Amino acid sequence: MIAKLFKWQSSGFKDWIWQRVSAIAFLAYLILVIGFWFLYPLATHLQWHDFLLSLQMRILGTIALFSFLLHAWLGLWTVITDYIKPASLSKFFTYMVIFIIFQYSVAGLFLLWRL
Repeated sequence: MIAKLFKWQSSGFKDWIWQRVSAIAFLAYLILVIGFWFLYPLATHLQWHDFLLSLQMRILGTIALFSFLLHAWLGLWTVITDYIKPASLSKFFTYMVIFIIFQYSVAGLFLLWRL
């Protein structure tokens, strides 16, 4: 069953599982950041900088970024294929979503990994 989740062929159940997994991964990162905020309510800018740009948080941030983008892609793709029936319009919106998600991934990686 796990091997079927990594095939390129789409299925509703696989999309549903990936949507939940991506939501949980992003939520875990969000809880970690909010936890730091509650533990250190008077943290300075330098402490936040050191926390968010540590290697562990950069790696977790990258996982959270791609989880968020996967979650967005699955949701928007489902809406586009379910509700936009003309093939040319559906294809246009699909390409626009791919373009925007690509831009967000480049910008997110730049922000996470810049020195």
